[in-house]
Amino acid sequence: MPTTLRELLWLHLRRDPIPGGGLGGVNSCMDQSSKPATFWGSQTLGLSSAGDCDRLAPALKDGCLWRFGWFAGAQKPSVDFEHVKYPAAITANTGCSRNDE
Repeated sequence: MPTTLRELLWLHLRRDPIPGGGLGGVNSCMDQSSKPATFWGSQTLGLSSAGDCDRLAPALKDGCLWRFGWFAGAQKPSVDFEHVKYPAAITANTGCSRNDE
């Protein structure tokens, strides 16, 4: 469970940078490309179909196709949280563990 407002916002409002998923409010790909904004699709929604993935560089195409395939083109998918036991291997390597276990 998030314990601060920052954690809560990160968990619920973050945007995962998925190829073809839009530039977001900071125009992330625009700063690294000579392509016009319209090349990337809608500012917030990105490309509109799997066929549009063909225009992307080969390194981005598989991620874009994943977005329209397995991810079903979701924009802001819902998330259901559940508590899981902190993995023993991580505790052994880091010395970190949850306070509630």
